[in-house]
Amino acid sequence: MQSEPGSATYFGIFAHCYLSFNPSHCATPGQCVERKAMARVLIVEQDVLFGERLRDLTSAQGIEPDLCQGLGEAILKLREHHYHALVVDIDQESLDPADVIGVLKAVSPGVSVIAITDENRLEMEKHVREQGIFYYLVKPVEEREYAEAVNRALQYSDSFAV
Repeated sequence: MQSEPGSATYFGIFAHCYLSFNPSHCATPGQCVERKAMARVLIVEQDVLFGERLRDLTSAQGIEPDLCQGLGEAILKLREHHYHALVVDIDQESLDPADVIGVLKAVSPGVSVIAITDENRLEMEKHVREQGIFYYLVKPVEEREYAEAVNRALQYSDSFAV
């Protein structure tokens, strides 16, 4: 028996798969596609090829990605659209990584932030974690780890609650 859109059963199933990101909880494949289509992620990456790779990985999960190259462009996009998670290259030219995170979180409070860096530096990691990042990745990024980080970030994003 298939639930009708708008019914209590439909909403309950939809809400569950919407929060869990587990397609096996969806009554129909269309419900999970509909849920994931609502998820929107902004990727801020200076390296165009790497940014396109992240965009493709995000899109392959059924999540709508937007890609930009710098902090200024990211701020404009955050003002234009609602994002549920941010994937941010924290190695922005001449900017302190914590400042990058702080500015983005000020423009879009409650959004989960995944920080990506070229080089693992313990002191910098500690510094950006104090800014409230959700996850810290070091390049090269493994596809599976990235996918899991994005899915978890969406689960815990204040802006992605039902």
